[in-house]
Amino acid sequence: ALATEKYKHFLKHYGHLAIKIEISIGDYDLPPDDLAAADLVIMTYEKLDSMLRSARGNLAGTFGCLVIDEIHVMGEQERGPRLESLVIRATRALGDVQVIALSATVANPVQLNEWLSRLGHDTTLLLSKARPVPLEYEIVVGNDNVGTITSILEKVAAEGGQCLIFTRSRRRAELLARQLASTCQACAPPETYQARVELAFRAKRGSKYTDLPPLLVKGIAYHHAGLAAPERDLVEHAFIHRHIMAICCTTTLSAGINMPARAVILDDYKQFSVHEKDVADKGRFLRSGNSPTMFKPIPRNTFHQIVGRAGRAGFDDKGTAYILVHSRDEAKWIDDYYFTRDAKDGGTLAPAYDPLQSALSNRHVMLEQLLVFANEVQDLSYDDVKAFFAMSFYTHMLGKADQSMDTALRIRHATARDFIVGVTLPPGKLLAILEANANRVAGTLTDTITQQRAECQLTAAGGFSCTCGAKPGGGFRAACDHLRLVVQEVLNKQPGLARNLDGMLAAALREECYVDFLIDNGFLEQVADGAYHCTPFGSLVARLYVYPTIAVFIKQRLLERVSAPATGDVLPFEPWFYKLVKDVQDEHNSSYSPSLFHGAWHWMEEAGMDVVLEPFRQPIPALRTLIPATDDPVYPGDFNNFKSDMQRWARVAGKIAQHFGMAAIEAGCLALERRMDHGVRAELLPLVENLKGVGRIRGRMLFRAGCKAIEDVQDANPDALSKVTGLPVQTCERIINSAREWQPVEDGDGEESN
Repeated sequence: ALATEKYKHFLKHYGHLAIKIEISIGDYDLPPDDLAAADLVIMTYEKLDSMLRSARGNLAGTFGCLVIDEIHVMGEQERGPRLESLVIRATRALGDVQVIALSATVANPVQLNEWLSRLGHDTTLLLSKARPVPLEYEIVVGNDNVGTITSILEKVAAEGGQCLIFTRSRRRAELLARQLASTCQACAPPETYQARVELAFRAKRGSKYTDLPPLLVKGIAYHHAGLAAPERDLVEHAFIHRHIMAICCTTTLSAGINMPARAVILDDYKQFSVHEKDVADKGRFLRSGNSPTMFKPIPRNTFHQIVGRAGRAGFDDKGTAYILVHSRDEAKWIDDYYFTRDAKDGGTLAPAYDPLQSALSNRHVMLEQLLVFANEVQDLSYDDVKAFFAMSFYTHMLGKADQSMDTALRIRHATARDFIVGVTLPPGKLLAILEANANRVAGTLTDTITQQRAECQLTAAGGFSCTCGAKPGGGFRAACDHLRLVVQEVLNKQPGLARNLDGMLAAALREECYVDFLIDNGFLEQVADGAYHCTPFGSLVARLYVYPTIAVFIKQRLLERVSAPATGDVLPFEPWFYKLVKDVQDEHNSSYSPSLFHGAWHWMEEAGMDVVLEPFRQPIPALRTLIPATDDPVYPGDFNNFKSDMQRWARVAGKIAQHFGMAAIEAGCLALERRMDHGVRAELLPLVENLKGVGRIRGRMLFRAGCKAIEDVQDANPDALSKVTGLPVQTCERIINSAREWQPVEDGDGEESN
């Protein structure tokens, strides 16, 4: 949405100057000739990343300037690592390019600027606290949030303004919108009534399953990711054009397009709350005052993204952010946690931001970025790998870490010497080695004052234990200092055991080498000592935009399916694929609601949207044991996103199957991807994919009328077809003409296909 808004803005202001402006987002790939001819291209991070992965260094000289908006996204767990890698790779791939990085919520801009300098740019850091529209903050104490919000709405409306009301859940957003509807109806200008009625009709025409229309008429709406994209667009349009007074929303509106909000109301600053007795790791939660309730707050930078939506340039001349709390203790906590006091400005509240941190260290991310780099350069050495990651913000922030950089990044095997870097025997501690040989190392560490003793051991079989509670696995970072001190002492006294200790530590702590993982799983091949080449499979996975760990998981499942005995208990393809997608998500600590799987199944079986959105109405025997159903309804927006995800997984699995010559699985994935796109059984695909104006409903009508192939439609009589299907004669004529214009497409073997 933001990319589209910027595209329209630049087109409006600069298009008449013969500046060629293009946009490349989502599934739309800008043709190479258009890209080369463009003066300005608006695109998402992911689109540029995809271009770099496919171009393999052929983009040099294409761009003269790269503007990275919202560079603080680099700190997010989901999108951040890929953006960080993108900045590095774009710097290498685009040649002599100027980089402009923009953000309003970075607490450590000096470090970020230093990192950009290390990438080879002559940088200038521009700092400004000036805001085009002044923003004030009010922390409001009260017990009735609805009553408080009502008062604020009435006050803002009297000033001719609008409100964005942020909540922590979809249900809360919908409930608040209904509770505030009468207030907004009373405040809404009469002259906007007709526009609101028209918006309500548009919403109803778009979906009969929405309750937005009566709310829009009253001058309010809700907005969250569960809404279908057209519904979200309609709500945003209504607010931007000042037809409605307020939107109750989740964080979907905390960033992105500009909205004319005179005021922002934060209904709750907690992501979730829990009683302290139910919290195992209290260090991960916070509390205000002496309350027994612990909570996770909205992160500081997200908080200020939210409240910063008030008072936008071009819409209002001032903005106010209202933060609702229930006690003075909470108010003080908000003051201390999210703000600082600006002494130069009379002690007024000023935003306090979290420093930008790299999220690149995640195992899945590191493996992916190592493979992406290998794909772009094809042939690389160990030094190339080290140099690439030396350019990362992650490495820059490590500074003088205890471990060497390549060990910390796991791009070479860690040794016992790496394991003991930075460890020293504390004063008042006594270390004793109980045993030290090629099979077992054991020792104790005793406090000479309290006589408390920790005893640990390490064995050649991969065993590791310590009385402090440290356990095997988790890499070097998870090990205790007791073991480090024991290993250090053994190395000092018996250096000949170094190789044995290397093996013991690798087996016990499972300290992984990422380069070895990529070699062992066929992504890289070692062509010489310290020299590697990206394999065709490695290049494929890099272009597919999936983690190598996921690709390995999918490949293993495909191999299991093709090697299963024909007489064995093999699942039909569709339920097997659904289970594959669910297991991929579970393997990576992510998950889809079971209702989405069941809704998607009904969609492919041509059920109505009422069943798709409430799939528990009709249980699916094929999924009963694989993905047990729940009685949760499905939001249209979630369903559309899930449908796109299922198509993507089918495309990924199909490409991997094609690479390894698994023709049956490749064909099954392609058919499932097409069925998911159109919401039909396989028998309707030729009709819905090739005839204009024919979707899942008309396709089934034609099929039942005996038109089971395009040739059947070509030979049909409009009047007869109309009589059988119930479609108007003119519609039947258009469908028949479309069938007669259809030309079969030849596949690569010269065979005709649909």
